[in-house]
Amino acid sequence: MILDLTRRLISTRLFRRDLEASNSSDVIRWWEMRRIPFNLIVGCTGLFTAALLLLMVGIMERHLGDPDEPPASFFVAVFVAFVYGIAANLCFTLGWVAELLAKRLWPGRLPVFGEVAFFMGTVFSVLLTLVPAVVFCVMLLIRLLLR
Repeated sequence: MILDLTRRLISTRLFRRDLEASNSSDVIRWWEMRRIPFNLIVGCTGLFTAALLLLMVGIMERHLGDPDEPPASFFVAVFVAFVYGIAANLCFTLGWVAELLAKRLWPGRLPVFGEVAFFMGTVFSVLLTLVPAVVFCVMLLIRLLLR
């Protein structure tokens, strides 16, 4: 099932390169055309994570009293999200840098490097963005069970 979903996702227009990248500007253009969709995907995942964290903080306050450590202020959370977004975009840029380097080191041997790198980078970014919610959820469940 996961393999089938992966194949379907990779074949979508977002992850597919229809025309071969014949020069550096083609590679960079292909990647940069995907920066906004990448940011939307990771940003929506971040909003989902933030909403889940807020829900879990509410559950913790309701069932366990005040949390041991109060949640960070809104401004700290916004700052962390901003820094995370910058870091994600720097890593995104490293995608086309890596593709250009691979094309130079192994010309003609890695025709789908960019497509695979973009797909894997997007999946990794989404999973990394979900980590705080997963960790906090596990911690909350443990605390509720030990109560």
